[in-house]
Amino acid sequence: MMKKRNFLLSCLILLLFTCNQSSTDPMTEEELVVFDFPEEGAGCSSFSLYKYSTNKLQGISIRGNRDDLGLSLQSQSYNLLDAPISVELLEFDDIAGSYYCDDVVGDEASVSNKWIGKRGTVYVKIEQDSVVVEPWAIEYIISVELENTILEKENDTNQTYEIEEMRFDSVYVGWLPG
Repeated sequence: MMKKRNFLLSCLILLLFTCNQSSTDPMTEEELVVFDFPEEGAGCSSFSLYKYSTNKLQGISIRGNRDDLGLSLQSQSYNLLDAPISVELLEFDDIAGSYYCDDVVGDEASVSNKWIGKRGTVYVKIEQDSVVVEPWAIEYIISVELENTILEKENDTNQTYEIEEMRFDSVYVGWLPG
């Protein structure tokens, strides 16, 4: 009887110590990374789409080249592993002014952290082509969707962030800041 009680007591102590070790916890609630972006996006260049978080302390961008990707009026899917598309999430040290598509010097915050898209699917479709045609640019309207996109924090590949789905609907691109 004594052996049985000692065995049960040992199991209980082992269970309590094992469950309380903080090194086995993946992340505390304070450490979990959560970013919130509004529904609308903006853009410029061949295509450079971006959104700011509600508090403008983060921004996400998707960049690509229309010619390199062979874009058309048909929706096309690309794998981030092998497509010439970049997805970046930036954290700023202050409220971002006009960080993306900006030709005004000094009105943007500095980047404090960068997250780089490593895996996922990107769907791209030209909604309306040749809205404006100039010798230096063709302006058009594009929609892009990210699906199951994994971003890794630069200089810390153990920290990842997943975007299950994010849409950039009917964004005017092709113009060049200047």
